[in-house]
Amino acid sequence: MPDDLAARFRPVHEAGTEAFNAGDFDRALGGLPDDFEWHPYDVDPEEDVIRGPEAVAAYFARYRDVFESWHTDPREYEQLGESAVLIHHVITGQSRGAGVPVTVDVYEVWEFEGDLPKRVWQYDSREEAVAARG
Repeated sequence: MPDDLAARFRPVHEAGTEAFNAGDFDRALGGLPDDFEWHPYDVDPEEDVIRGPEAVAAYFARYRDVFESWHTDPREYEQLGESAVLIHHVITGQSRGAGVPVTVDVYEVWEFEGDLPKRVWQYDSREEAVAARG
């Protein structure tokens, strides 16, 4: 992978994030391969990986059911090695019913095979992400 993987992926990811924030999961996840894997940090221990864009969309749709508003803002992109990009997001939202505001920092490591993203690993901190995947 060229050294500019993070720079090349950033506009693609930002376009997907814009669609995600609008609730358009088909457009946000549409370019991902069928064997794509999502490894969320908050998943049920019985199901440690979510496979395929449709399953990832269903996972995030459940969040839309819990949160009245939901917005993710990617702040930093950093290349890790030859085939991974670390992305720091700040996610904000408000719970349905109680109206409790939520702000969460999430660190995602996107792993690539060639030019295709193949899996994402989520972490609570940059240090944890780099230690696990860097």
